Amino acid sequence: RGAELEAERRRLEAECREEAERRRLEAERQEAVAAPPPPPPAELAELRALNAQLVERLSGERAGRTQTRQSLEAASQENEVLSSRIGRLSEQLFELASANDELQERLVA
Repeated sequence: RGAELEAERRRLEAECREEAERRRLEAERQEAVAAPPPPPPAELAELRALNAQLVERLSGERAGRTQTRQSLEAASQENEVLSSRIGRLSEQLFELASANDELQERLVA
């Protein structure tokens, strides 16, 4: 009976080791599938160069956008000033036209 129990214990230990090895191999396989291999050095250098170009281009576009926004703000302020001047000139024109009408009425009378 003791020999049978010892044999059963060894068989169960062997099964446990086999199962642990199977799980380890499966985990390694899944990890290999999940993680793509690193790109070759030449491709990595090319990607870095493209990334640098992209950063430079985006920096230039950002500067251009800032300049455009500043120009737009300046044009908007100038538009407000000109609109205000047009309003004042319109009032002056109305006053002058009214004064002119009064003078013409006096002249006719």
